[in-house]
Amino acid sequence: MYQDLVGDWIVSQSWGNCSEQSNSCSHTVTTSYQEARLIVREIRLRLKKEGFRHVPRKETQLGFEFELCHLPEQGTLIPAPANSL
Repeated sequence: MYQDLVGDWIVSQSWGNCSEQSNSCSHTVTTSYQEARLIVREIRLRLKKEGFRHVPRKETQLGFEFELCHLPEQGTLIPAPANSL
């Protein structure tokens, strides 16, 4: 589950066997965090009923932090940060 650049929440699922090329994925777009969490909860409950169990592990974040910002008027110069040279 992650938030995209326009603010929607995406629940990504993947399944299958890569070695046999029998895999697939889906991405469900929601407009709220709560709706996305509900989908994740439903997936977790279904998997638990099928005999899967949660294995805690550390997640690696790539650090691509983006924020929506306002761009200056066309033709306006933007000074480079002092430490960018």
